Amino acid sequence: MKKLPIVLNIDDGCAVCHPYYQHTTNKNKVTNGDGHPLVKTIPLSFSYKFCDLMEKYGAKGKLSIIPLPGGENPYETSEGKEWLNLITSKLTGKFSFCPEMLTHYLAYDIKNECYTEDYEYVWAGKQNKESLRE
Repeated sequence: MKKLPIVLNIDDGCAVCHPYYQHTTNKNKVTNGDGHPLVKTIPLSFSYKFCDLMEKYGAKGKLSIIPLPGGENPYETSEGKEWLNLITSKLTGKFSFCPEMLTHYLAYDIKNECYTEDYEYVWAGKQNKESLRE
């Protein structure tokens, strides 16, 4: 039997942080639809299992990564560094990587080094070519 290729496009990946937890205003609220509360962090064991599955089945694809999920920088922590090392060592050559919007939360003003009051999708809708280029 001929093997069927598996291609995955994974959106909104990030180390350790759970981006959808960052979006909710009530951190104790059940929001994921299956009766379980959202967790603040994703254990590294999940990423190890994911990479093992990708290797086992020879999957290829694309992974977009949120640089500052929820305005946090998990990549400076030991877990974040381990996640980056894992992802790049196990998926490079099989997956392409690209950045997602910067925070997936409040827009970050690079020029003034502060967060705006707008969510990124609201901020992005107000921009033009010149302001985005800047």
